[in-house]
Amino acid sequence: MLAYVMASERFQGQFQLWSDDPYFSSNCGCSDLITDDFHVINRDRIALICDTLSKSYDVRLTDEAISLMRFVLDEHEPQSNLFRKPFDGFEWKRYQCRAINVLECQDNAFLQTAPGTGKSLMSLMMACQRFEQGRCGKIVVFCPAALIFDWVREWERSSELTVATPNRSWSAQKRKEFYLTDDSDVWVLNYERMRTVDREPIERALKRVKPLFICDEIQAIKGRSSTKHKELAKLSRHCKATHIALTATPIVRGPEDFYNEFRIVDPGVFGTVKDFEKLFTYNNGERDFWGNYVGYVNLAYMHVMTGAQVFSASKTQPEIACEFPKKQEILIPYRLSAKHREIYDEIMDYGYSLGRDGRQGALFMLTFMRLCNMPQVLLRPHEYADTDYGRQLKVIDGICKKHEKALLDDSLCVKMGIALDKIQEIADAGEKILVFAQLTANCLYPLGERIAKMKLDPLFYTGDVSLEDKETVKDLFKHDQDRHVLLMSDAGQVGLNFQECQYLMHYQTPVTHAAYEQRTDRISRVDSGFESITVFRFIGEDTVEERVEETMQGRRRLSADMGFGEYEELGTISQDDADWFAGFDD
Repeated sequence: MLAYVMASERFQGQFQLWSDDPYFSSNCGCSDLITDDFHVINRDRIALICDTLSKSYDVRLTDEAISLMRFVLDEHEPQSNLFRKPFDGFEWKRYQCRAINVLECQDNAFLQTAPGTGKSLMSLMMACQRFEQGRCGKIVVFCPAALIFDWVREWERSSELTVATPNRSWSAQKRKEFYLTDDSDVWVLNYERMRTVDREPIERALKRVKPLFICDEIQAIKGRSSTKHKELAKLSRHCKATHIALTATPIVRGPEDFYNEFRIVDPGVFGTVKDFEKLFTYNNGERDFWGNYVGYVNLAYMHVMTGAQVFSASKTQPEIACEFPKKQEILIPYRLSAKHREIYDEIMDYGYSLGRDGRQGALFMLTFMRLCNMPQVLLRPHEYADTDYGRQLKVIDGICKKHEKALLDDSLCVKMGIALDKIQEIADAGEKILVFAQLTANCLYPLGERIAKMKLDPLFYTGDVSLEDKETVKDLFKHDQDRHVLLMSDAGQVGLNFQECQYLMHYQTPVTHAAYEQRTDRISRVDSGFESITVFRFIGEDTVEERVEETMQGRRRLSADMGFGEYEELGTISQDDADWFAGFDD
């Protein structure tokens, strides 16, 4: 029997989790939990733990215990003399107070909260408290490069601490001098610094202090075999760092990623890789042809083992959902024009003629996406390698060349026409809109050319844009009232905040629900200036887009069923996946 009680005698005998699993009892540190004393856990996660464990075990939670839990929830406003309110009228949300308060006594904490819930500001307050209490001597924020300036601005705006970051244009020697001489309270560093010569002077400098690492978007280093992951883990050990980890997508391809992320935060929780495989995977780590684990078991135990250190907040929770603008999702169905339907079917017939084993499914999937999004790009010249892919591409190009006139006629692209009309309507009303597409050169840039012809002067945020130019793009879109349209690739789906924008369009819907939500959450923010936001996406009848929509909705349901975060097992698309998306059922 596992007995968890609150930090209050009121709960004695009221909250019990029962398990007869001897393996769990002997391998999950239960001996540390089964004591005569009270074991303090994260109060905000009790209901979540109970709900998850109840799927596998007898969970007993009395009505009196539920009432008492509500009574003792700690929602007092957190305080620190080093924190200042970022703007007039700022008030902490109730869930933000709980997050900060329930994790206050934890050296290592993990915020798994939906995008836009204010986890950056929560972690900043937690760091200020720890710094003020003398629990750390320097705060180091590790984040993706695109978020460095946002973090610097947030620290300058919301704290009394000094903050600095090395200039990307500095030489290695100058950066080394910065690490060894700069005495700022806070450093903001790119994760990539762990893969460069900067790694050694950073360690030398931090060994002299007691560092607290804030690991933003920690899913960016989830691969435990990557250099960034290994070096950051080594740096943490050598400097005896404590951690606050932040993520909006805690489970990206499965529980293995959560394990990898938690190895940075607190490596002792789950033990070694072998321990993880023995407890949480089928057949002690059995993998499939692509190197992924065959499956997982005992997932409920992950809640128990990390219960004290993790705070989770989802927009599906009514208390949190009410803090966000209402989201109106508009699905725009359309049919291909007759001429484009003819081209689509001719390419489909060619694909069927090749048979399942001979067909290059990914090529057909990509071709159909381009035909829906931006037909003219199918006429771009290619070099044809002497491979099945090259030979099939040559035939498809021949079909497209035969229909050149139709592919160049923008008036025949129904989806583009609807999108441009909607963008024009929103701009004419003086509002701003984000437009997302995955394909950059073959969709986003040509779409921008057409928007420019409408005299709307669109902005671009893609992987091709330099870090400095990205900052300029963000500022222009936020503050220039004459710039209404921002075209973004998936380089902008994480970490950016555009609460000034009310409209978002998925010109090309992503395959996964997590990517869809990440994009949408750029405007769905707790500090949004709007009561509602509107999200558009397209679905072409009897096209690859129908398959994408079906897959995304299926993953949305799977995520909800998992109960503890976004779950996506889609990595590299297999031949069978590509065939299915393209529409082949042979």
